[in-house]
Amino acid sequence: MKLIRNNRVVGIFQHYFLILTCLVLSCLLISSLSLMVFVASTWSADLQQTMLDGSYLLKDEIVNCDLNHVQNEKRNAILQSILTLHRTTDADYFIVDNNGAILYCKEMLAVDANGQTFASNCSTHSHVKFSSETLSLIDASSSDYLQKGAIDIDRNHDYILTGIRVSNSSNAYYIISVQLLRNGYQPYITQYMKMTVAASFIAVVMAFFSSLAVTYRIVRPLRKMVEATKHYSIGEFSYRIRNVGRYEEFNELATAFNRMAKNLEENEKTRKNFVANVSHELKTPMTTIGGFIDGILDGTIPEEETEHYLKIVSEVVKHLSGLVISMLNVSKIEAGKVELEYSEFSLDQLVIQLIVGFEKTITEKDIDVVGLDKLDSVCVRADEALIRQVIYNLIDNAVKFTDRSGIIKIELTGEKKSVKLVVSNSGSCIPQDELNSIFERFYKVDKSRGLDSSSFGLGLHIVRSIVEMHGGSISAGSKDDTTKFTVRLPLFNND
Repeated sequence: MKLIRNNRVVGIFQHYFLILTCLVLSCLLISSLSLMVFVASTWSADLQQTMLDGSYLLKDEIVNCDLNHVQNEKRNAILQSILTLHRTTDADYFIVDNNGAILYCKEMLAVDANGQTFASNCSTHSHVKFSSETLSLIDASSSDYLQKGAIDIDRNHDYILTGIRVSNSSNAYYIISVQLLRNGYQPYITQYMKMTVAASFIAVVMAFFSSLAVTYRIVRPLRKMVEATKHYSIGEFSYRIRNVGRYEEFNELATAFNRMAKNLEENEKTRKNFVANVSHELKTPMTTIGGFIDGILDGTIPEEETEHYLKIVSEVVKHLSGLVISMLNVSKIEAGKVELEYSEFSLDQLVIQLIVGFEKTITEKDIDVVGLDKLDSVCVRADEALIRQVIYNLIDNAVKFTDRSGIIKIELTGEKKSVKLVVSNSGSCIPQDELNSIFERFYKVDKSRGLDSSSFGLGLHIVRSIVEMHGGSISAGSKDDTTKFTVRLPLFNND
């Protein structure tokens, strides 16, 4: 499966691998930097405390001494303590006099041929000393002095410097400890960099296999959907997508695909039925028209009968015209090109007015119409012309299919938020398994209502479309030789 980025095809695996790798490495880098800052801060604080602790140990050893007049044994002991502290803390300790001159440092401890230690001069620090400014800062500090950066004896590197003042009855001294920052950080940084590189390699490997697993789970259902679209593109709408995995989103997408395929299958079936029905509806009258006209032209039909057959042709043409108009109305409604023109009108008066229009047919078939005296007085807000067509079609169907001396019953009931109109008639029932199909285009119930040759099978489909446009509903029922249509419309709808 591929993605397109800036006219470049990128695989889903590559795409997710890069994203996941960048995300993991970014998190690892941020955490590493944060941890390094924390370690550096902690190391610095611990080192400072360790250096100060060493300075106080050294202070306890010299606090009562006159360092300018000490015996060699004591001098060696002090130097040995300085060396021990250096080995322990990796810091250099200096004992400094009031002028900043270095009196004691670890380089003053030498070893003779017999392996014995003795004090000597330090060539490294004999010509350098700490400035009076540094000593003043140590004096000014209430307890311990701390400094980071360049120091008096080395301006080229950064150090951590701690200092304390030692005073006795004869003199004042300073114990100063220094450690090169680079020497302290370097082991930690080197080791941590090794750990970071190793962790980064492991993270990239994990990102690779994670991306591979995720991509497989994503691509597998997508490939099934691609396969489904190939079937749909050639008209095989019966194909269904199954077993897309456990991801809810893909299951929903597969369900939507299957629902779409079902709708396409039904639409294709409807289209084929529509074409077949239209062909059937047009074929018979066109054949009739052609036959009669050919008979008139070639003399098969006698001249004295020409007028009679022309009248038949005229009726057939009117029938075709009605079919075309009905089909156009259906197309407009389904395309959403019919705009409702709302107005307020009395629904009960409209029902009575339309019933009166069928008075001749009702009288001829000796049909008894009941319920007109019990209609609720209801005012609705709707498109009056379209609602008139709904009621007309329902009454027309009832009159057509009511048996002689039968009964048509009309009920109109105003409810809280809607109005219910029921039109029922006696006569042949509609089979229960066909009740859900009677609102489809060109549908006719062959054994009962299909006997009406003037019907196109579009009336009830138009009725349902108009009712649903108004936010209402229509249902049909047939039982005990009685067929009933129930329409519900909102009392007041907004335009």
